[in-house]
Amino acid sequence: MGAPSPLRLGYYPFVPSVSIAPIRKERPLNAADHESPSVTIEQSVITLDHVDKSFGSFVAVRDLVLDVAPGEFFALLGPSGCGKTTTLRMIAGFDQPTSGRVLLGGHDQAGIPPHKRSINTVFQQYALFPHLSVFDNVAFGPRSRKMSGAAVVEAVERLLDIVHMEEFSKRKPAQLSGGQQQRVALARALVNRPSALLLDEPLAALDQKLRQVMQFELKRIQRETGTTFVLVTHDQEEALSMSDRIAVMSQGRIEQIGSPSEIYRTPATMFVAGFIGTANMLPATVVDIKGATATVALADGTRTRTNRMQSGVAVGKAVTLMLRPESMQLTSTRPDGPSVAVTISDATFQGAHTRLALRTDDGAMFLGHGKGAAQVGEQGWLTWPDNDAFLLAGEARSVGATGTDVDLVEASL
Repeated sequence: MGAPSPLRLGYYPFVPSVSIAPIRKERPLNAADHESPSVTIEQSVITLDHVDKSFGSFVAVRDLVLDVAPGEFFALLGPSGCGKTTTLRMIAGFDQPTSGRVLLGGHDQAGIPPHKRSINTVFQQYALFPHLSVFDNVAFGPRSRKMSGAAVVEAVERLLDIVHMEEFSKRKPAQLSGGQQQRVALARALVNRPSALLLDEPLAALDQKLRQVMQFELKRIQRETGTTFVLVTHDQEEALSMSDRIAVMSQGRIEQIGSPSEIYRTPATMFVAGFIGTANMLPATVVDIKGATATVALADGTRTRTNRMQSGVAVGKAVTLMLRPESMQLTSTRPDGPSVAVTISDATFQGAHTRLALRTDDGAMFLGHGKGAAQVGEQGWLTWPDNDAFLLAGEARSVGATGTDVDLVEASL
């Protein structure tokens, strides 16, 4: 009985005519060095050039423009239905754009099927051949390319060493844990040295602790091979912890592309501010701008200053003050700086800190971090340092912490 068709298994061997990027050991592009890498179409591994995708009257992807640099760990992040998996499928070749171009290494991929593209894909279900050993699963691609026996052994042993699975080479997939199966799937996808590896929610099937461990493993493997990784996920922690850059998507559009720090600290839109982590939103009005610093007044007249803001913020305009929970502190007496009167409605111990749910007199809910014991019903003042706030142009749909109103969360997703 022959092996199942590889096209149904998320593994795509290359034809000999495809240019293959070598596995390299040098350090790949890192967001700490290059916050927003600028590459030409010829230099980029993957380019989406004004890509649209429609299914009948439904538009899944709208005017996508992005470049992924060599050696980059790039994430497509967004809620279910935002178009990220459709985007991945167009890069892989399973779907064709309605308009626009997908380019790999500067070459238009129109009409090129998945198995002839210089990339590989790892899906949620690893689809390992159950009747083959770990070694033979990884060797399937090189053998399909008619590599010599010695070259196959060398290539497979190198990848099994990188993914730390060399001592399990004779085991069958059923004898492996979920994390081990994923590492075998990664080795199988990387052994033919693709120019990029596409990962579609690769950690979704693992339990929380194993997901956290595999985040480190994926990043380590990516660094050691130097291969460009493109991760599709709805998990913000995964994207923030592993990626050099992130494209946040919503309703088929890219809301923002940036490093994890940029996305978290300086969101480009209200959606990004609310979707990435938790954000406390306060309506305010700009009363003065001097140099790079804006002074805003909250609804109760409290004033605060910040030098962090979107473009378009102007004197007299309504803005939204965004504060992350870790920036907000609870004090028992009113401080000299900006503050909001609150009552503790819930305190949840989370190890390094206690998460505090804090309600204002007008019913708005905020989230902050505290240390030590906190009593429900205790009153105090929520305060923050100047310049920790970020100003978003316009007014948020709700006041208080994002992610605390079930109806609003469901509406955003």
